[in-house]
Amino acid sequence: MVVPVIMVTAGWPKEKGVLSGKYPASVMVHDGHYEEKTAEQLTDAFYAKYDGWKMKPNEKMMSRIGQTAETYQGEAYRKLNSDTIWKSNYVDPLSFWYGYYYADVEGAMTQEDHRRFLEKQRLSFLK
Repeated sequence: MVVPVIMVTAGWPKEKGVLSGKYPASVMVHDGHYEEKTAEQLTDAFYAKYDGWKMKPNEKMMSRIGQTAETYQGEAYRKLNSDTIWKSNYVDPLSFWYGYYYADVEGAMTQEDHRRFLEKQRLSFLK
């Protein structure tokens, strides 16, 4: 089952910003029918989009990434992850998106909440 999601924004920006890289149309656009992408195609598109990514770590970011790493993988992994990031002096895109934006924070859906929500939508393959 596919659950399409779209976000449309309207209006004018207050100031000029920098456009972020987009996934290619070959990954995002389906012409007349839905075409399932393989994990390899999606992974390749992800790494192509973030090629050359070198975000500098800061204390706030590392705190949230560390919290997520410890919650899901334990204290030893948090330390290893943190040491690796500080030593390289950049946060890779996977650590950033997963650790920073998908952290369990008060009021946000947990992974279990998300699974229950999807089950209620009759996505039985999750059971």
